[in-house]
Amino acid sequence: MSGGDRQVTVKRAAASLIAFFSFFAAVVPADARKADLQYWHTETVSWKVADDWKVSLSNESYFDDDASHRYYHEGDIGVSYSGLAKWFDLSLNFKHVLTESKNKWRREERPHINGTFKFNICKFSFIDRNRFEYKIREAGTDFWKYRNLLTIKFPCKFTSLEIQPYIADELHVDEVVSENRSYAGFTFKITKELGADIYYMQKRNRQSGGNWIGANVIGTRLKLDF
Repeated sequence: MSGGDRQVTVKRAAASLIAFFSFFAAVVPADARKADLQYWHTETVSWKVADDWKVSLSNESYFDDDASHRYYHEGDIGVSYSGLAKWFDLSLNFKHVLTESKNKWRREERPHINGTFKFNICKFSFIDRNRFEYKIREAGTDFWKYRNLLTIKFPCKFTSLEIQPYIADELHVDEVVSENRSYAGFTFKITKELGADIYYMQKRNRQSGGNWIGANVIGTRLKLDF
């Protein structure tokens, strides 16, 4: 690719991503635009240990109060198997969580099982992750939660970084739908083994009285695959 062609490709990629995020921002409700701004960051390392088997380790931190205060941290270890079918992955994980409230950190353990379906429609990639987790809480009653995350990846990649836009939505269900997360973002490759993800998320949580409270989240992810 010549220098001129490369510049044209980069400009098209930038214009497409700007239009993509502008559209998503335009449909965000007005009350969500006034909500707290948070920053979330995730780092994951995974490696293949045998045919169809992978082990992964991840760390994740959340910052609220206009991204100035860390209130959440988790570490997760898991093993996944992809040999049942090309369109299905199964994983077993254990998550250790620390959440800060009123200057005190509370601990949770969350074992979870995940079944992920993968399929294509009109060249769009659909990834439907179904998670059942059991929340073992230091303070409060233990309970089960179901989480469904549907991700749709667009059938285009820009530049040598392989920039690929996506949208996603995740529902959290215990006795009722207690949380909803709507995403718009893009993934790209930094090196052959290292990938990254930048996204905007609108997060809404149901309160005890039935009202919903929202937050705007800017997130980054780094993933190293061996």
